[in-house]
Amino acid sequence: MLRFSTLRSPVAEEDETAQDVLDRQWHSMRYWRGGKDVETGFELANGSVYVGDLNPAGMPEGSGRLTSWDKAWEYSGEYKAAEPAGVGTLQLAGSRVEGRFDGGRLVEGACALPSGVVFSGHPNPQGEWTCEASTRKPQIHVQYPGGAVYEGDLRSGVPHGVGTRTAASGRKFRGQFQHGLRHGAGRMVLASGENLQGHFLGHGNLAGEGTIALQGGGEMTGTFLRGKLHGEGLYRASNGVLLKGRFVDSVLSGHARITCPAETHAGKEIFPAAEYEGGVDYDRAHGEGQVVVGALRYRGTWVDGQLQGQGSLIESQVCICALRAARGHTHMYTRAY
Repeated sequence: MLRFSTLRSPVAEEDETAQDVLDRQWHSMRYWRGGKDVETGFELANGSVYVGDLNPAGMPEGSGRLTSWDKAWEYSGEYKAAEPAGVGTLQLAGSRVEGRFDGGRLVEGACALPSGVVFSGHPNPQGEWTCEASTRKPQIHVQYPGGAVYEGDLRSGVPHGVGTRTAASGRKFRGQFQHGLRHGAGRMVLASGENLQGHFLGHGNLAGEGTIALQGGGEMTGTFLRGKLHGEGLYRASNGVLLKGRFVDSVLSGHARITCPAETHAGKEIFPAAEYEGGVDYDRAHGEGQVVVGALRYRGTWVDGQLQGQGSLIESQVCICALRAARGHTHMYTRAY
């Protein structure tokens, strides 16, 4: 909060009121009248210097500039009743604050930090870049050095609450933030076109129930951990291949069902629909399971995608080819979201 009186840092003596301190400070200043090459101004008791317009009472009024004794900060702009009021600029510790002031504080404008982060909007009455849903105030806009932008709720200058952050790459997240991180329900659209929706945790990865609409039309839905399908889930490829079961790091492992639609060419079926249900290990049939190709089926034991041991066999070679064809369509996106 920038007030002309507090910038002078007056020290109260015993039994002095705040007004007594202010009056004493004004009477202990060194005043000079401006001329051709010198602006009218005065030096306060603590060494701070003001130059600019004065009202009939000798107080700053109009346009002026106030510089601290150690040159740590400087305000230049409009004054009213000895306080910044109107359009002005404050430079402080490498930061630059400019906009509209009232009663010595910024009420609307922008603040550029040495780190390159730029806040714009309406700070709260305490001068903090904080905006929460409960205040029902206009949102604050934040520009980051790398090109990312954020608009929404803030607490002490970092995203906290509901907001939207857009990265320089085009990735956009709209949802809940906590202490600057994606945390809670939200939706993210990647530059590649993939769409993530669900619960985000920690450093922003999907965690818990969620859905990912993949580029090209595929979809992953189920339980996520660190951005990957982990637990019960379903993967539907754009060509109709369906994987349903238990996933570990986005790879089928456990009891599952793999369905592959019939393949056609020029209106003719060149490969019948196939389905496998049973044990799976890293996307390969492994353990007890059954594969069905049209009216044909095989039930028995599988090891690393191959028939093994005794079982009920009908056209086994056709069944093996069908399972391999289905598996060929089940490429999973194993990166974290």
